[in-house]
Amino acid sequence: MQNIIPSSIAFHLLSLERLENEKVKQLPMKNFGLIAVVQGSLVSEFQNQKLTITAGEVVVFTPTTQVVHVENCTYYFINYQVFQLNEKGVSDSFFHLTSKEHMPTKVKIPIRSLTRGLEQMYRHAWSTDVFQQCTNHLYFQEWMMLILTEQMKQTNQEHNSVQAVEQIIAYIEAFYHEELTVEQLAIKAGMSRRQFTHVFQKLTSHSVTQYITNIRIEEAKKLLVKNETLASIAKAVGYQDEYYFSRRFKQVVGKSPRQYTKLQKGAVKAIKLPVMPQRIVADQYMGHLLCLGITPIGARTGMLKQDFIAPLQSISSHLHQTVDLGNDFSTSSSRIMQLQPDLIITQNEAHYKTLKSIAPTVVIPYRHTPPLTKLRLIGEAVGKVKQAEQWIEKYEYRIERIRSQIISRLGTSLSVTNLLFLANKLYVLGPYAGYGSYSLYQALQLQSPAKQRKELNELSLSAEIPISNLPEYVGDYIFLSAYGKISMLTENEAWKGLNTVQKGNVSFCNPYRFAFEDPYSLDDQLMTIKRTLLM
Repeated sequence: MQNIIPSSIAFHLLSLERLENEKVKQLPMKNFGLIAVVQGSLVSEFQNQKLTITAGEVVVFTPTTQVVHVENCTYYFINYQVFQLNEKGVSDSFFHLTSKEHMPTKVKIPIRSLTRGLEQMYRHAWSTDVFQQCTNHLYFQEWMMLILTEQMKQTNQEHNSVQAVEQIIAYIEAFYHEELTVEQLAIKAGMSRRQFTHVFQKLTSHSVTQYITNIRIEEAKKLLVKNETLASIAKAVGYQDEYYFSRRFKQVVGKSPRQYTKLQKGAVKAIKLPVMPQRIVADQYMGHLLCLGITPIGARTGMLKQDFIAPLQSISSHLHQTVDLGNDFSTSSSRIMQLQPDLIITQNEAHYKTLKSIAPTVVIPYRHTPPLTKLRLIGEAVGKVKQAEQWIEKYEYRIERIRSQIISRLGTSLSVTNLLFLANKLYVLGPYAGYGSYSLYQALQLQSPAKQRKELNELSLSAEIPISNLPEYVGDYIFLSAYGKISMLTENEAWKGLNTVQKGNVSFCNPYRFAFEDPYSLDDQLMTIKRTLLM
């Protein structure tokens, strides 16, 4: 008969300290342990994050945790080890009631149970009586089991709540065009309004109303470029009143629906475009054209610089045949005329009057036109609609796959910070800025840290910040595009002290690939993000 040693664990109390209205700057423990508050409240600090602990709550602490404020508070420090008996004998390790990143996790304990167990242990903590020492040991085992049981209950409840809200999020995305209220959705989730809105905000970083509005506005943007009436668009996205829809649209986007439509569609003026243009001149959108199998006969100097051209672009095209028309397109009209183009594509409406006299001209504003809309508009202009839609379909499929992998591996609360270091200045980039922001925040729908979300939007694209303020904007991962030497940033103590940096969760991105939103650049960005987060 095989001799099997049963597996079991035992908690060993190392120290127990009771404090009343005392503020301790640094916890006097070398190991992980617990803070238990039995009366009043205190504020602890962990890695620059403050956490309020009130009566009936237990929270893990580490040697770097500080108690920075107390208010009529009675609390305990408990330091312990856990011993595990297995076939190899006895080994000890620390038992942490923490998240996987060792962030503080609060456990709510019925106050009478919490107080009774602690007082019993504290009253006889220094007894030399063997029987009492055995009793103390049993008290501590029961007390730790109480904490573990309550934590398990809370974890299960939180997991069920998250699943319920995730189902509601999917419901909203499918039925955004219907009348939706917070009360109705909370009932559908089987939760109180307060609990539902709290979990929803935690998962999406938006209120329920904001989230519904954002989805409706994004869907409305797609319909606006298809020449549908405002009344039909409003109804299609869940608004019965087109005037209310227009007000909400302007509040969110910063432009009226008509202003937005004009910018998105560009200024394809009342000039008939050739069905299949063969001789195209452009001052922007090189990657878009090459993706559709078109090599322009003339282009702006910036489009031909090697730094701006992905290796795949160079291999798949004949750019050496493209005439360099200089950086200022408006002064190159005579050279453009000599090329005898049958279509001109420009990003600058100010050039339209000059260029339209040479050949049919399409204006696609760069800053205000979403990346996939740019490709669609260029596809329409050059007779390559099918090819444009095929690329977009494949891209959106890749986005969904990678997004699913990220959620499966890292969860929905992951936050990422997008930075640009240029001319020794540091910029935080919002969801509508360049340098990979579209890929991170719009395509993959990753969230930015709270301060970044609050300050940056479709009107405020980025913000210059001193390096010393960087900790306020940093999420779980950093994506940094930098030109030139970055030692001024990376050797700064504020940078080196970031938890994200110390964990190696930083991606140093090629700024020339992250600066643009053409198909080749979007592919490169997607692969960089995937390698950083999943490999």
